[in-house]
Amino acid sequence: MSDAVAMPYVALTKTEIAYKIIRKDIVEGVLRPGMIIDQEALAVRLGLSTTPVREALRLLESEDLVISRRHRNTVVAPLDLEQLKDTYNVRMELDPKAVALGARVATPEQRKEIKKLLVLAEMDQTPVEGLHSNRAMHRAMYSSCGNAVLVQILDNLWDRCDRYRVATLRDEEQVKVAIDEHRLIVDAFVAGESEEAARLMLEHVSASFERIDHSAIDADG
Repeated sequence: MSDAVAMPYVALTKTEIAYKIIRKDIVEGVLRPGMIIDQEALAVRLGLSTTPVREALRLLESEDLVISRRHRNTVVAPLDLEQLKDTYNVRMELDPKAVALGARVATPEQRKEIKKLLVLAEMDQTPVEGLHSNRAMHRAMYSSCGNAVLVQILDNLWDRCDRYRVATLRDEEQVKVAIDEHRLIVDAFVAGESEEAARLMLEHVSASFERIDHSAIDADG
């Protein structure tokens, strides 16, 4: 059984455990674009039967992270910058909206927590650690908007962006630029300046896509 299975996935089904571990491996590049997934070998590594692994792969296919080739095999989906561009175009509409709402209605405790998460995101981290701390900070801002549907949609959009963003977090200069952008957004958010927070978020999301695009990711995997 892998070290990942030893993680405290309390009250999760076997399918949920398989889903979380396989998704993590895809996002972090352990399972690379175009790689054939050996379901039996993966099940052995996870200490599970093939049934939860197969069900987990169906969930991941719904997120465009794997492709099931009928009567053949399942592969990790290739990176697709055109699809990512479409995703970011939607994010450029919704991220600023959610942050503007959050800046108006967030509680003092939520604003304090966001400032703490900013400090954590500014620390020296591995690309994978940076991925998670950055997302936690962003999610704290947009989830404070109080609109559960909007939060759910943004969670899904961010899920689709995670494995692309890892590439930019390997470039120290790009990380520094993103941190400066985060500080400005959080300052406006905490101060309740909703329009300014939305404007800065729009610029940040747009710049984030440009940073990914310029990371020379091979769209064919």
